[in-house]
Amino acid sequence: MNNPLVYVDEDGEFIFSFFLPGIGTLIDAALWGGTINLISNWNNINNFAEGLAAFGVGAGSGALMIVNPALGITVGGALTGAANSAIKQLDGTNGLKDLSWSAIGKEALLGVATSTVSYGTFKGLNASGFSDKITTNLGIKGNWGKAISNISINSGISGAASGLTEGLGKGILYGEWNQILNRTLTGGAFGTLGGLTYGLSQYAGFKMYTGIAEKNMMKAIDNLGTNLGESVHDIGTNLNSLSSQDMAGSSMGDFSNGYDLNSINVYAHKNGVVSVYTHIPNPINGAKPITNFYHYMDYGRLYNILKRLKF
Repeated sequence: MNNPLVYVDEDGEFIFSFFLPGIGTLIDAALWGGTINLISNWNNINNFAEGLAAFGVGAGSGALMIVNPALGITVGGALTGAANSAIKQLDGTNGLKDLSWSAIGKEALLGVATSTVSYGTFKGLNASGFSDKITTNLGIKGNWGKAISNISINSGISGAASGLTEGLGKGILYGEWNQILNRTLTGGAFGTLGGLTYGLSQYAGFKMYTGIAEKNMMKAIDNLGTNLGESVHDIGTNLNSLSSQDMAGSSMGDFSNGYDLNSINVYAHKNGVVSVYTHIPNPINGAKPITNFYHYMDYGRLYNILKRLKF
């Protein structure tokens, strides 16, 4: 693949994004871009320096997509296409003087073209809800099950569109018209696998973060004391999480005589995670007590609302 770096949404989380909002997104994008470009060039890499170059240019392009998607598509796409062409031409015995700069220039143009098509296709599919309709019709349930399926479908279609663009470009530039179907199918397969891997990694990062956050939130809840409705800033996850707490008394008593109140604590994390802690030790009508956590992604919407309300 000429430029496989934009199969994923630049607003999505990976691993570090959950723990280091802001800079973590750049780290994730760089690691993802570098890894996927390294894999796509694997058969052309002859030594450590070439591998480092493949990873480096992919990492730079991935990070650039976060800073400015337009520059990521144009500058990042061109640099990735050019670098990948140079790596392909080098066989471990020849040097830079043996490179075809004409081919490098053509591949840079192809890099921009494939980046534009794949990025535009991916964003268009996300906006249309096309994959969501497919997963719904297939009966796929659960937020993460649907999210992983959606990104796999959208990435697969985007990869196929990128492969088709590359195939047509290679046909125009080099007369390789017989490879259009192969490049389209390869792009689709590469995109689907990349999207699936990305989605599973998102889920792994989410579970890792929420597991740690639950322990810290329990400590924060234990320290709330009798200050009902108290805001919680920075619960130990270093994310300046904001909390809204609603409590209701019960026939069994309150904090003053040693009994817990029924409560629901909502924590909006700066990284976009929302955690809901339900604690109902004194249910009515003989219902079973409830104490559990529920986490979901809202991409910072609730956090920004609570911040404006000065929680």
